Amino acid sequence: MAGLFQSRFQSRFLSVNPYYRLTVEQRAQGLAQIKQQIIKHELNTTAPKIRIIRKNNKDATTVSTNRAAEVSISRYETVWRAVLDFCIEISDYDSAMLFARDHCPTDPFPMSAAMAISCLRFHVQEKGLS
Repeated sequence: MAGLFQSRFQSRFLSVNPYYRLTVEQRAQGLAQIKQQIIKHELNTTAPKIRIIRKNNKDATTVSTNRAAEVSISRYETVWRAVLDFCIEISDYDSAMLFARDHCPTDPFPMSAAMAISCLRFHVQEKGLS
């Protein structure tokens, strides 16, 4: 029984499988729209991207932003992708800029409050509720 619980626990927390995902084509189209918004508003994309990486005490040249474990980093990235997919699905490309890790400008627009509320409702409420 402990083995079954452990495998379910591990698969629940270690897998990168959000409840909702766009297809590769949908995400690519959404990222293209995000890039168009960045160009349209002349936002700065020249600065290096900030990454959450695990601190490596043996390598002094590694720049880290967090002491998070790999499992935690995986969870952060899963949530990040789920919110990105949601923003693309509702065509809120200004909010989506924040979650497009490789395309996020250094001066992005703030996330829309309406998008944040809608995203939370979408991920928390039971299917079929409005």
